This record gives sequence, structure tokens and C-alpha cells, in this order.
Amino acid sequence: MKPFWLILLAGMFFQSPAFPAPKYGPGVRALSTDSEALRRNPSPDFWSLIPYYTPQQDSRSCSIASFSMMLNAFDVLKGERKSEDRLIDQKAFVKLMLDMRPIERFFGRLIPGKTLSLEEFGTVAAEALKRRGHRGLKVEVIHAEGKAWKERVESALKANENSSKDLILANFLQSELTGDPEGKVGHVAPVAAYDARSGSVLILDPDREYYEPYWVPMTTFLKGLETRDSDAGRNRGILWIHP
Repeated sequence: MKPFWLILLAGMFFQSPAFPAPKYGPGVRALSTDSEALRRNPSPDFWSLIPYYTPQQDSRSCSIASFSMMLNAFDVLKGERKSEDRLIDQKAFVKLMLDMRPIERFFGRLIPGKTLSLEEFGTVAAEALKRRGHRGLKVEVIHAEGKAWKERVESALKANENSSKDLILANFLQSELTGDPEGKVGHVAPVAAYDARSGSVLILDPDREYYEPYWVPMTTFLKGLETRDSDAGRNRGILWIHP
């Protein structure tokens, strides 16, 4: 017969919660521990976006936070600001979009937390840029499907890294990038940089309750994009906003 203390210890061990999972998945590096690429490269998008890096206002608002960062970054390109010019926060962005048709129905869906498709994200981005006074910008929707989509995404990342006049918003399954099994939901975040030497993508994740900016290997980034949006019936992907 086993001693009582051994039985008690075994019971405590098997009833204890599982050890916490790592903050990030394999190969993912937090920016706070790996900033070498930003010192080595110009990284124009990082410097355009980082002043406006904002947390999503709730668990359903990653796209709103990402769009507000995008608009503020593009606003800088219009020239010197006047004293009355305001930055656009998430509340101002929602108000701006709710006053607009025909995409009012999209944000009518978004606010209760229903999923928008990548195509609808593209429509919202294009209309928001137009209403904010940005002309001559194309919102290119690249789904993670078909024969050459990986080459198109990599080409967009390389071109995007050379200029502050374009930006990429990524639509991915968060758990594929962070490794957190609870993140099995569609997510939107700006791409802040691409480092060709290490083959890594810097994600400016608006989920600030849990994450800081982090680098993901290119293969992991592509895997996160190549996930099925069951509501849309298509894979996720990126929005490449460029002249």
C-alpha cells in the first residue's frame, strides 16, 4: 500500500493545470529581443506605422485598429499638417464608415463581431482612403490560393519594403503565427517590415493585451494566410495598398 503523502502528491500533480504554453510559436521572435533588422534596413513602413500603433478596442476590432493605423500613416504623405488636423482613432474611423454607403452594411456586420471577407476588407480600405482624401491608391486583394500566390505575396513584400508610399495589411489565422491554440480566429494586422536576409515578416499585431510586434518566418506567415475563411468560402491573404 502506498504512503498517504505519496497518494496526495500524485493527486496534486495530476489535478494541477497544464504548464502555460510559450508566448510565441517556433521561430517567432518578439521585436523587443530582435531589432537587428530594423537597424540594418531602412524599414520605411515600420517608421510610418509605429507612431500610430494602437491596441484594438475589443476582441472584435483588429481590422478597425489596423485601418486607423493605415490611414494615419498615409495622412503623413499629404504634407505638413495644420493645427486643426486630427489623427483618426478607432471611434472616428467607425463613425466615418457608418456615414458612408454602400459599405454601411459591411460595418453593420463588423460591429456585432461577424466576420468580413478579404474582399470586403479591400472594399472598406479603398472607400476609407477615398473619404480620407487619398487618391491614386490601388487596393490589391491577394488571396492565398491558386498556383502563384506565394510568389505574388513575396513580390509584394519586397516591393513594399522599398517605399513608405504603400502598405500591406495581412488577414491570417492568429494561432498559426503565435502558436497559441486559443487564437483560432481570423485576424488582421499591418505588416511593418520584411527582412529578406532572415526571411522574416514583422507583424504589428493590434492584439496588445497579449502581444507586441513580432517577427515570423516567411513559411509561418504564408501558412497563416493559407487558412480557410469559412464565412467567405475562400482562403485569407493580404491587402496591398500601393500607388
